[in-house]
Amino acid sequence: TESDPTSEEEQVKNEEVEELTLKDKEVEISQKFPLNRIHPLLRTSSMESNTELSWLDFILNRSLLVKHLQKPDPDPSPNTLISQFLLNADKWTEAPSDPNLVEPTDSLLKASRSLKNRTLKLMAIQVAAHLDWDLDSLAKLQIGLQNFLMNHILALSEESKNDKFLHCLYHRWVLRTIQSNKVTRVHFRPLNPMVLQGPDPVQIAETIVKTLNPETSVKFLLDALESTSKKSILIPSVDTFAGTVPNWSLGNEINVEAFKSMIHVDLGVYLLYEGKNDEAKKHFKAQNLPVENFPYFKISEAKLDGFLASVGLKKVERKPILLPNLVQSTTLEISKWLQLGHWEKIEGVFQKELEDGVDMEIQELDSDEELLPLDPNKIPVDPDPLVGQEQLEMFNLVRKLFMEWELPLPLQHAIEKVPAGALKDFVQVLVAKSKQHYNLKNFSQARQALDVAKKELDDSLLQGVNAWGFNQYNVRKLGQMLDWEVLLIDITELFSTWTPASPNTNQDLVKRCRECIRFMEDPSSEVNPRSEIVEFILMAFINLGEFKFVIKFEDSRKRWPFVEFLGLLARACRDVTEKKDVSPNYRELWSTVLPVCMNSTGAKLPRVGKEGILPNKSSLLWVLDRACSLTVISLFVSLLSRLHNHILDDVALLIQADLLHVWPNIIDDVTITTGSSIELKSRISGSSKLNIHQVQDFLFHLLQLALIRSEETLWLKCLGDVHLASGSPALAMKSYVEYLAISTDFFEKTVCPCWGDNALFRKMIKCCEGLQCFTQAMLLCQFLTDVDYNVAFGMAQEKVSSDASDSLYGFIWDLTILEFLVNLHTKRNETKKRQEAVKLLGLLELNSNNNEEIQREAMILRKSQFMRTLARMYIFV
Repeated sequence: TESDPTSEEEQVKNEEVEELTLKDKEVEISQKFPLNRIHPLLRTSSMESNTELSWLDFILNRSLLVKHLQKPDPDPSPNTLISQFLLNADKWTEAPSDPNLVEPTDSLLKASRSLKNRTLKLMAIQVAAHLDWDLDSLAKLQIGLQNFLMNHILALSEESKNDKFLHCLYHRWVLRTIQSNKVTRVHFRPLNPMVLQGPDPVQIAETIVKTLNPETSVKFLLDALESTSKKSILIPSVDTFAGTVPNWSLGNEINVEAFKSMIHVDLGVYLLYEGKNDEAKKHFKAQNLPVENFPYFKISEAKLDGFLASVGLKKVERKPILLPNLVQSTTLEISKWLQLGHWEKIEGVFQKELEDGVDMEIQELDSDEELLPLDPNKIPVDPDPLVGQEQLEMFNLVRKLFMEWELPLPLQHAIEKVPAGALKDFVQVLVAKSKQHYNLKNFSQARQALDVAKKELDDSLLQGVNAWGFNQYNVRKLGQMLDWEVLLIDITELFSTWTPASPNTNQDLVKRCRECIRFMEDPSSEVNPRSEIVEFILMAFINLGEFKFVIKFEDSRKRWPFVEFLGLLARACRDVTEKKDVSPNYRELWSTVLPVCMNSTGAKLPRVGKEGILPNKSSLLWVLDRACSLTVISLFVSLLSRLHNHILDDVALLIQADLLHVWPNIIDDVTITTGSSIELKSRISGSSKLNIHQVQDFLFHLLQLALIRSEETLWLKCLGDVHLASGSPALAMKSYVEYLAISTDFFEKTVCPCWGDNALFRKMIKCCEGLQCFTQAMLLCQFLTDVDYNVAFGMAQEKVSSDASDSLYGFIWDLTILEFLVNLHTKRNETKKRQEAVKLLGLLELNSNNNEEIQREAMILRKSQFMRTLARMYIFV
């Protein structure tokens, strides 16, 4: 066959374009598409209107960046610019539809995108250079952006074999980040969990830290100290990265000793916190850092002196306070200082504890060891610590610890009733320390502290009257309360580590919970567990399927409004397990949760019960946080989804979930329970008073927990529905594709109910349409049981698409769609796209005369390949 001359000419042209260098392509792009025509924003550019500059202005005019950074107080700030440059580095804004512009070739588009991304990354690194590579300033960025920036810096440093500074900068950042995360992971807790929309920042930090290798970084820095033989080191400057390719000959020279000192200090700090004091001491001794007027390593002289003092290289004039070697004596001393208000002495204990990495409540110490070299009259008032973490000052840390040492009132009163003496002081400190560990979710340490305290109480009871001095009744009462505190720790740990097998592996915990409840029901008992412990027990019963105990307890405890709500929840869960489709408990639970999701208008909200069993949003959030079992999660997901569907009332945005049918079809006529009767106490007219954002927040929060605690893949689909309704089509697609991938063993199963879920694929089509990925939307139309050609043809006719367009044509198996594309591209004189469609139309496996088995195999192959492509686009990014 004769070759098409037009095709040959295009091939030659494409080969010539591919041979152009990156710089030549940049010139060609700038000639064909002048900057004032590429982006419509330039018609009202801030450069012309004298408004605040944006990241777009800087990429269009690189010289503006240096001028902007030289301002006394630039707005946007350097860190803001770094964030904007990095966040936009992988985004691409399509050129506006303009018939006067010549359509660029694929090669030019790729070159333009590559150039744009590289320029943005270089500009971010330019700003870092303007900050003198100050790791303290860069640490104020989000951890994900820090990681993004430092990896680009590492990649650039590898391009230049002579650049050692940037390579060392990366490994210094690794050591700092690992050490910083150890403190953040323990002490960061958001004030309101509902404020967090999206991934938990602590989880993100931990995920990034897991990819870092401190051993490699320490080895590299040690090698750098040994191998650096030059008298000076060239540090890259802003000018180094001013072009499209770094000019490594530009920069500022510093003395090699100053360069090595930076490495010595960072290594010393890291090793100090790792407990390797001898190695840290060597590095601190070797450093000779010019603290004053040295821009590349900012550290206060007081802080550096503190590090030197911590390894014994600098003496601090302090009066030593000696403590004996017994753990008991140490805690007794702390207890006395607590009572007398000697905060400075306790601050010294914790300072030494954190420096050495030693928990002095559980480890024996040498009798001749100086523990507290601290003069109470010389306490630093500056929050900048003598030794420690720049991210979280020791001063604030110690104050935080004491705030968390406040005991619950019933427990505090029980301790106060024990006669003053060594036993009381010892137990008080151990219980406070246990509470602190409990708040930090260090459950084993919390139990250990209570076990030691309980053992002392039991030993005292066995000995009768001894040197401790005590009242047996009060000591026995306190011991019983400590047993319940241990039970609370175990229940909380159950919620935190829940798995589908938990109900079958925690029968001993169930037994202990029953004993605690029976203790309350005994009229002769003179001590009862705290209300918090009772609520945790009831919630544990609900998750473990022990509904009868909760319902029985609720009937006898009407004076506790929140217990009344938990009883209602238990009745509803029991009806679900018994597969009741109609029950007054569903209606009552619906009427209880509904007011919590209303807009705040100042009017009184309807409540259930005499006192109101669910007074505010935090109460519902408390229950959702501890919803672990499939039954409880399914019940609340369906309830909130039903509310969500009522508010939006849009078929395309309906959330699909189990148990939706058990809830009312309308929102009007909310029934309120008072005592044993049901009466109409309030009417909510329609969905106008409901807060869609609050319902979505509850759903996001619950579904994210459900995905951790359950193996139910349906939650991914529900999460995608919520993302779609909240206007996040990309996140919705990610959830949908994950759901399909898990349900089909990464698209290997050809027979699966999810392949016939037309509602799911229509939502995926809507997502692609919202993302302007019209080719993907057209392809997904094939997945419908009856191909929706109207939608498919509409998507095919879109001229501007944000996906790969005709490169996805190979996944089409529907001949009608292929024939439409051939006609469409012929009319538009789009030769290349037409040829691609014609080629696919002629494939043997797509021949309409083939038997059904061959056609089915062709469909299955293309379907699975296309879904894997979507997985790479939306999941593995």
